[in-house]
Amino acid sequence: MELNNLQQQFFNDIQDNEIYQTKLVDEVIEVTENLYFSQSQFDKISFEHAELGELEFTKCIFISCDLSNIDLSKARFYDCEFTQCKFFGTNLIGAYFKNIKFDNSNMNYVNFSDSTLKQVTFLNCELTESLFQTCSLSKVEFRNTNINLANFWGTSLKGIDFSNSEFDDIEVTLDQVNGIKINASQSAFFARLLGIKII
Repeated sequence: MELNNLQQQFFNDIQDNEIYQTKLVDEVIEVTENLYFSQSQFDKISFEHAELGELEFTKCIFISCDLSNIDLSKARFYDCEFTQCKFFGTNLIGAYFKNIKFDNSNMNYVNFSDSTLKQVTFLNCELTESLFQTCSLSKVEFRNTNINLANFWGTSLKGIDFSNSEFDDIEVTLDQVNGIKINASQSAFFARLLGIKII
């Protein structure tokens, strides 16, 4: 789909290290500069095959965007919302998230390792086999979200509420599960991990 005049001007005038406010609809973004977006809306935007530079998003809204299989390592997100987005296999190693909502998004095989997540909500999301290794989690919620086979090795789960999430098996570090919140059906899984036999 061709860019409209305003969108074409945006890409023509793009400069490294400037902050942009924009609304883009149904386009493909393939940029390599360091980009900083504030109060922007991305609707049906595809980041497929993009080689992205340093990225920061503040107070941005993403609707039905495709961020699958791209490198967003060390990207920073503040006060953003993602609705019905795809993050299939996305590299988010070392990224920073604060006050973020992921809603009805496919995030299977995402790598969050070494990331910081503060006040992050996953609502009705798919996080099968995603990696949360050595993450810093604070006020993170998994609500009606599938985290089956997710890996939390080396990540403290103190205060994390898994009771409204779905899983048959997850990977955790035993000395990091103290203070976790689970429901009755999930207790059998953790009992097995701890070598407890329920009779």
